[in-house]
Amino acid sequence: MFKSAKFILFLTIFIDLLGFGIVIPILPNYVKTMTSSNFMVGMPVFLFAMAQFFCTPVWGAFSDKYGRRPIILFSLAISTVSYIVFSFSTTLTILLFARILSGIGSGNISAAQAYISDITEPKDRAKSMGMIGAAFGLGFIFGPPIGGFLMEDFGFASIGIFCAALCVLNLALAFFLLPESLKVKRESKVSLLPIKDYQHVFSMKLLPLIILIGFIYIAGFFLFQIPSTMMWKEHFGYSDKEIGFIFTFIGISTAIVQGGLIGIFNKWFGERKLLLWGNILLGLSVVGIPFVPKDLFIPLELILLFSLAVANGFVGPSALSIVSQIAPKNEQGVVMGIYQSVGSLARAFGPLLGASLYGLDYRVPYITALVIYGLNSLLVAAFLKKLLLHRADNNRDDSN
Repeated sequence: MFKSAKFILFLTIFIDLLGFGIVIPILPNYVKTMTSSNFMVGMPVFLFAMAQFFCTPVWGAFSDKYGRRPIILFSLAISTVSYIVFSFSTTLTILLFARILSGIGSGNISAAQAYISDITEPKDRAKSMGMIGAAFGLGFIFGPPIGGFLMEDFGFASIGIFCAALCVLNLALAFFLLPESLKVKRESKVSLLPIKDYQHVFSMKLLPLIILIGFIYIAGFFLFQIPSTMMWKEHFGYSDKEIGFIFTFIGISTAIVQGGLIGIFNKWFGERKLLLWGNILLGLSVVGIPFVPKDLFIPLELILLFSLAVANGFVGPSALSIVSQIAPKNEQGVVMGIYQSVGSLARAFGPLLGASLYGLDYRVPYITALVIYGLNSLLVAAFLKKLLLHRADNNRDDSN
């Protein structure tokens, strides 16, 4: 039963992220046309991520108390409404409100990750968590070309209508084909301002450090995402449609790595080595992106982007797997919710900082990202030492 459920969950995440892939590559240049402001370019992503920051731990905690299935269904309904509002975004205010609603709905990622934890063994977690990354990659394979086609031939409103239709399909699939996975429900109350949940999770051994590592990793990645969209247009001369194809390449690379290669790499090296070397590779890959000569954009830029996809595939699923193994079984939802909430905070401030640094010089965000990943590699090394000591202590306790 859960093999088919995993497939349906993959489809659910994919359709959700396809809408994300359709919208994100279009927004930066669309907002810049509306406002002529580098700072405001990052605002839709900031508000989307801040909504995720507040809602993701709530969805995760609710999924521990009431089950994964009802939370996923309800959040998908909110996503549907958000894209309907998005289709009427004739002003920046309406657009930003639509992105807030979409962030609330997409906070269901914590429930989805908790669902995966429910139905997989610890040794298979990294591979299963890679499924989310693969769905993200596929969303970026098909999303940007669809978005470019809709924008060019049918206008901005058609994007929201198409994404709303996807969410309705997503909701129908989950309603009819996704069973409940949670066997033991959490009895404690759920707060809409989960301060106690934060205090509880951050009081657990090792979790604060791995959450900090995840925050830095995500902030560094989103630091250069929006600057790249503007840089490829302003400094390399690529059109919106061509930039869409660049995102498609990133999506294909991500899908290949996280959909298949991550399981192989995990067997060869293990999650701990992937977490460390992934951060190092991220820094080495990102710093070269703005320095590629225009006449060598292909293949050099694409090589660097594929290297980024590999490094991202190392870090993301490995960190999630380690978090799921540290967290108590009956608190997977709340722990994943806090982890994703902190990640959303990184997604909020990363783009704003990146867009501001881009205003100083288009190369500054990438150099900054190199420094960030260098520091994060040192944190990972310290965390892995503590993790080994923690597991050794647990083994001694079990033998006694």
